[in-house]
Amino acid sequence: DFDYYEARAQDVKLEDITSYEGNAVILQRLHCHLKTLTISDDAEDVDDVDDYFVVEEGDDLGWLGYFIGKSKCLGYLRI
Repeated sequence: DFDYYEARAQDVKLEDITSYEGNAVILQRLHCHLKTLTISDDAEDVDDVDDYFVVEEGDDLGWLGYFIGKSKCLGYLRI
């Protein structure tokens, strides 16, 4: 539910909703700096860590969806 995430967005700690620091950085960059995002469940597929969100245990995909939806610059999403 969008309202759930909207009400908590100011207080969320990215390290609590992601499996590692690289994914937390992606969520930060989604706001206005990231133009392309690839979501993968295979870390070996990652060829450019700057735009890959690697889904692992500990990643909250609801928050990922929220940040994607709020992005002002994202033009391409690959899954």
